[in-house]
Amino acid sequence: MIVDIFDRVYFGNSVGAYAIAALTFVVGIGCVWILKKSLLKHMSAWAERTATDIDNFVVRLVRKIAGPLIYFGALFLSLKMLHLTPTVTKILDTSGLALLVVGVALAVNELLAYTIHAYWRRQGGSESRPRSVSGILAILKFISWSMAAVFLLDNLGLKISTVIAGLGIGGIAVGLAA
Repeated sequence: MIVDIFDRVYFGNSVGAYAIAALTFVVGIGCVWILKKSLLKHMSAWAERTATDIDNFVVRLVRKIAGPLIYFGALFLSLKMLHLTPTVTKILDTSGLALLVVGVALAVNELLAYTIHAYWRRQGGSESRPRSVSGILAILKFISWSMAAVFLLDNLGLKISTVIAGLGIGGIAVGLAA
């Protein structure tokens, strides 16, 4: 009786395949959760013992960015075990790529902010520095997100060479107008 239930096929997959994919997802989430709790606990304790703040930055980066990416990785791997339609596979691959690009862009922005603020602290702060640092940081974040968007659009199959050329011509026009 139970064997008959696992052999039934819905949407191109057997109930057994769905059960294995769900079990893989649950076990993956559990393993990630346990590793994240123990690893972050040890990393945080290690970061508290050291005098530098680069390790605090790494712990914050792992907690903020790597965690969600790893959880999506567990979902991605469990869904890849199923026979999916080409449309669903394309959506899954595209969302995985988009999430990865956003995660890398967030990590780059955090690294830029940390580097600039660390450099500013070493130089000794004046009252005008926070505004100039925030202005420089905003420009660098804009460049980082622009590069991430161009990378994502290029990997999605859009022709971005025309957009890049248009931005170059627009930049020249703005430069001449200024």
